[in-house]
Amino acid sequence: MEQHVPGLKWEDVKCFGPVSAHIWKKVPLPGFENSAMTVEDWSLDKGDGKPKEDVLEVSVKGEGLSAPQLAAFISDFFHAAEAQHLGVPSGESKTKRVLGFFAPGK
Repeated sequence: MEQHVPGLKWEDVKCFGPVSAHIWKKVPLPGFENSAMTVEDWSLDKGDGKPKEDVLEVSVKGEGLSAPQLAAFISDFFHAAEAQHLGVPSGESKTKRVLGFFAPGK
């Protein structure tokens, strides 16, 4: 690890969590029969009595598509997910959301 992160002091590394997750793979989504959806539900809890936060991620792979096909695929997917009441994209990655939740002082 030292070669990748010179000067890393393990005593400064903090453990975040717990993060419990439920993951469902190959979930059908109407209109996307050839591309199974993955759904992840993460529950964030600091254990400090404050409210927990839930993160729902819905994803599907558009493998083998050209750039224009992929753009149309993504647009169609977001519209289909919204029509199934799965929400709209937040534009924030799960990792960033989790690190922000557990950040010191929050």
